[in-house]
Amino acid sequence: MAATAKVIPPIEYTAEEIREIRDNLDMTQERFAFILGVSRKTVEAWEYGKGTPSGPAARLLAIADIDPAALKRYGFAE
Repeated sequence: MAATAKVIPPIEYTAEEIREIRDNLDMTQERFAFILGVSRKTVEAWEYGKGTPSGPAARLLAIADIDPAALKRYGFAE
């Protein structure tokens, strides 16, 4: 019998929290956007409270928040 994984919904971050995560990684909006697979304008909008990350970007944002070194460890950042 296969094991069942519990799926946890993505964390919903505020504009300030998104900016803080990016600042903690010492990244520009452009670099952060590239890693998350979105445009710089999208990151800018998130940081101004106009929309929130969803899908894979939301998951990567959570990883960046919980374990910033993981981005380097798994090849998403240098």
